[in-house]
Amino acid sequence: MDTMKKFTVGLLVIVLLIAECIFMGVLALDFGSGPRSVRDALTKSQIVAEITEDSIRSQTVNMGGLYGEMMEEIMATEAMTDFFTEYVSEGIRSIIYQREYEEIATDELLRAFDKGVDQVNAEGKYNISPDLRKLLMEYAEQTAPDLTQSLNKTMAMYQAAATGTAEEAAQTAQSVSAIAPLLSTASKGIMLLVIIGIGAALYFLSGRRAKGIVWTAVATIAAGAIYGGLAYRGIGTSDETARQFLDVLIKDGATISALICGIAGVLLLIFSIVVKLRQRRSFTNLK
Repeated sequence: MDTMKKFTVGLLVIVLLIAECIFMGVLALDFGSGPRSVRDALTKSQIVAEITEDSIRSQTVNMGGLYGEMMEEIMATEAMTDFFTEYVSEGIRSIIYQREYEEIATDELLRAFDKGVDQVNAEGKYNISPDLRKLLMEYAEQTAPDLTQSLNKTMAMYQAAATGTAEEAAQTAQSVSAIAPLLSTASKGIMLLVIIGIGAALYFLSGRRAKGIVWTAVATIAAGAIYGGLAYRGIGTSDETARQFLDVLIKDGATISALICGIAGVLLLIFSIVVKLRQRRSFTNLK
C-alpha cells in the first residue's frame, strides 16, 4: 500500500508539473502579447524603424534627403509608437485567439502621424510648415499599405515562435490553434482549479502533513525554472530584426510566468513550514 501511495504521489507531482507548465504557457502567451511587452519589443528591436525606413524610402521622391529623414523622425515619435503598439498587440492577440483583425486604418495612422509632426516640431529638430505637413501626410498615406504588409508578415512569425514556447514548456501544443481554446477565461479558471485540486490531493495523500505542500511547491518551482530558462534563452540570438522583436515578446511572457511560479513556490514552502510548526506544537500539547 505504501508503495502504491508513493507511486500515486510521484504521478500526481508529474501531472501537476505538466498542468502548471501548460497554464503558465497560456499566461506567457497572454502577457507576451500585451501592450507593455509589445511596446518593449518595438523599442528594443527597432523593428518599426527598419520597416518604416524601407516603406518610406520606397514612397518619398527624395530617397535619402530631408523628407525621408523627417518621415523617419516622425515615425519614431511617441505618438507613432503608441499607434504601432496598439496595432501589433491586437494583431498578435488575434493570431493567438484565432480571430480576424483589421489592417491598419489609414485615418488612424494619419491622426497618429499628425500628432507625431506636432511632437517633432515641439522638440525643435525640424520646423515643419503647414504646406510641408500636408506633403508629409500624403507620403504617410501612401506608405500605409507597405507598413501593413511588413507588420503583418512580422506578426505571422509569432505563430511559429509561440508554438515553440508551448512545446518547450509542456510538449503538448503542436500549434497556436491547438492551444487557442485554452486562452479563454473559463479555460484558465478550469486549469487553475485542476492545479489546486492536484495540490489538495497531494496534501491529503500525505496525511494532511506539510510534506504534501512541499511536493506542490517543488512542482511549482520546477515549472518556474522551466520558464526561467526560456526567459533567459528566448528563441536564440539573431541579426534579423523581426526575430529580435519576437524574442523580446517571448522573454517578457516567460519572465512573468517564471516570477509567478517562483513566488507561488516560495509562498507554498513558507506555508508548509507554518503547517509543520503548528502540527509539531499540537503534537507537543497532546503529550
